[in-house]
Amino acid sequence: PTRWAAVADAIFAQPELALAEHKSAELLARELEREGFRVERGVAGMKTGWVATAGSGQPVIAVLAEYDALPGLSQRPGLARKQPIVAGGPGHGCGHNLLGTAAVAAAVAANHERIRQRLPGTIQVFGTPAEEQIIGKTFMVRDGLFRGTDAVLAWHPEETTYVYTRPRLAVTVIDVEFMGTTAHAAASPWLGRSALSALELFDHAVALMREHILPSARLHRVIKAGGVAANVIPDYTKVQYFVRDETGARVRGMLDRLRKAAEGAALATET
Repeated sequence: PTRWAAVADAIFAQPELALAEHKSAELLARELEREGFRVERGVAGMKTGWVATAGSGQPVIAVLAEYDALPGLSQRPGLARKQPIVAGGPGHGCGHNLLGTAAVAAAVAANHERIRQRLPGTIQVFGTPAEEQIIGKTFMVRDGLFRGTDAVLAWHPEETTYVYTRPRLAVTVIDVEFMGTTAHAAASPWLGRSALSALELFDHAVALMREHILPSARLHRVIKAGGVAANVIPDYTKVQYFVRDETGARVRGMLDRLRKAAEGAALATET
C-alpha cells in the first residue's frame, strides 16, 4: 500500500492536463515495466497514451488507467474548503491520480496471481490520456487497439464502494463557432454583425430545448471565446457543448437539433 500511495501522491502533486500528462503517464508505465509488463508508448497518435501487456494467449483481460487533471482545480490535499496550491492551476478534482494508480496496482496484483497459479491468458493495461476531453479511449477504439481484448474493466474513485452495472451515458463534444463582422460599438455599431449575439441566441435556443429532451439527457457548455473588448463588436465567438444521453442514437438526434439552432442563430444575426 505504501508504494501505491506514493505513486498516487506523486501524480496528485504534479497535475497535468489532457494530452500533456507526460510525467504521470511515464510514472505509471515505468511501474508496470518494473513488474515485467511490455509497454508500447505513443499509441493512437497520443504521446501520453500507452498499452502494457503481460502474459500470452486467451483470455485477454484489460484494465483502464486514467491520469489527466482538470483546469483550475488546484487544491491542497486533506482540506474540505477551497485552497489551491497554485492559483488557477490544474488539479485532480476527479481523482484520476487514484484511478490510474489503482488500475496499475490491480493489474500488477492480477499478474502476480497469474504467474503464481500458472494461469493462461493475457493482462493488459491501457493508459488512456485526456479522459476529461473524451479523447483517449475514443482514439484507441478508432485505431483498433481493443481488438482481441475479451473484457475491459474500469473503476472510478467514489465515497462509497459499489459495483455499477447500469449503462453509462453516451457523450459527444461539439464546438460551435460564429463568424461576424467587427465594428466600433459606439462609433458605428450598425456596420457590425455580432458573433456574440449569435452565440447568445444559440445558447438561448438550447436552453429552451431542455424542456423538450428526455430526463436522461444532459446538455452543458462553456464559452471558449466571447469577444475581446466591450467597445468592439466581436467577429468571432466559440462555445463548447457536451451532449449526453443513454444511447448514441439519442445523442445524434440532439446534435441534429443543435446544428439547426446554430444555423438559425446565424441566419437571424446575419453571421
